[in-house]
Amino acid sequence: RVGAGPALVISIALVAIDCIFPSLCYAEFDSMIPVSGSAYIYTTNEKNEVLNYEIKIIEIIKDNKEKNFFFEVVDEELISMSGGIVQGMSGSPIIQNDKIIGAVTRVLVDDVSRGYGISIITMLEEGDKIIK
Repeated sequence: RVGAGPALVISIALVAIDCIFPSLCYAEFDSMIPVSGSAYIYTTNEKNEVLNYEIKIIEIIKDNKEKNFFFEVVDEELISMSGGIVQGMSGSPIIQNDKIIGAVTRVLVDDVSRGYGISIITMLEEGDKIIK
């Protein structure tokens, strides 16, 4: 049709812009996926102060809904205070690269310096199932 050229170009430009936004969302979502290496847990100490303690994510576990990664406490202050992960720390947020990537879920009974975490992505997916 005569005169449709500018409208078609504008439509294509708007679709291109519209496609950019989901890709930015996926990029942000991707940054919340845990990777092996340094991270921090936030939990309370003996004085009831919320502090961050360093952990090392050792392994990513993709086929388990409750244990998405395996970590080790490497923070000397937390180790000297409690030996590692103790009862009551479940649910403590895990931060990596200034983003929440999950929460503490389990501790190894025979080695309290090691535990499991659940990914924030798994938490969001499971929460979405409840809402639906």
